[in-house]
Amino acid sequence: AQMRVRQWSKLSYYDPRGLLISLAQLSDRVAAADVPYNVASLRTNELNRFREGRQCALLCYGMSQFLGTEVRFAMFEQNDTDFIGRYERIGEVHYVPLQVKELVPDKVKADASLQAEIDKLAKYTDSKDLVVAFHLNRQEHIDFAQLDFSRVPVKELWFFGCISPATQEWLLFGNVLSTGCQAFKFHYPEP
Repeated sequence: AQMRVRQWSKLSYYDPRGLLISLAQLSDRVAAADVPYNVASLRTNELNRFREGRQCALLCYGMSQFLGTEVRFAMFEQNDTDFIGRYERIGEVHYVPLQVKELVPDKVKADASLQAEIDKLAKYTDSKDLVVAFHLNRQEHIDFAQLDFSRVPVKELWFFGCISPATQEWLLFGNVLSTGCQAFKFHYPEP
């Protein structure tokens, strides 16, 4: 564990707020250009890591608002981990291995099922310290009481998504694997 912390402490961590503001400005320019949906939505093999980075930035920004302390992230693909979150509490630095998943938009896969995506987490058998977060990237009512989390072998499971595109209001919901599950609203950052 100490070796992992030493390795994680040497990574370059991104400021999610600054990154999201820059991406919003870039997104406005892309929207004005005539590019295919898969390019504009970062859904090509070459652009996947940028989409995943944006999703992680959204998660970390929401977590920053929720926890009341800045949560930064670094790209770190190893085993079941895609990112490392980093935050400070009471003078102590904490590192969190993260895996960001997505319930894709209807336009990408209309029959995508959140329960089917949750069930895929059963493969993470050696991930007791992993935090998984799902970006709910579609306009759909989800009844979390109807979902089965019994086969999810990770430390924490969170969900986040845009609940009001007009006002850029987002919702962070979790940890659904604990009895203290909470919902928290936050707004997309502005310059």
